[in-house]
Amino acid sequence: MLTRALKEARPLAAPASLIVFATGLSLTWMPATFPGWSIGPAVAVFHLGAVFLVAEPFGAEFQHRTLPLLLSQPESRTRLWLRKWVVIGLALAAVTCLQYAALGFGPFTISTFGRELTFLLALLCSGTLWTLIAGSTIGGVAFTLAALVMLEKTAHLVLVDLFRASGD
Repeated sequence: MLTRALKEARPLAAPASLIVFATGLSLTWMPATFPGWSIGPAVAVFHLGAVFLVAEPFGAEFQHRTLPLLLSQPESRTRLWLRKWVVIGLALAAVTCLQYAALGFGPFTISTFGRELTFLLALLCSGTLWTLIAGSTIGGVAFTLAALVMLEKTAHLVLVDLFRASGD
């Protein structure tokens, strides 16, 4: 069981490493070189890296053409899906905790925690669907980002224009 979980976690190493590297870079090199730019690049890389993190496991199956082989194994599809989804969730939770611990003094505050958690849950729940529909990692990333942007714009339209709420 552990070897299967490690097999599922292997494609997640590159996006997770990129997020960790960008966070470390923004805390060490960026403040000295570009004052005022220390948090922005880390947050942008975190959000884009999280989308890649969610799309990569199923995208790798499409890229290596191993999805039919995976589905022909004598194991239920629910169990295969759940194993991939749990590994994605654990990796996303680990990277999110690291990001919050490292940049807790910046844009990640208690007031924005609900917004970030909603984004990560929507990403986790819809990223694999869009990757399966697109049939590739890049397509899954593009569809997931497009869906989240459309969701954000629709929510903004409903709240601001129809209910006259504030922009926040």
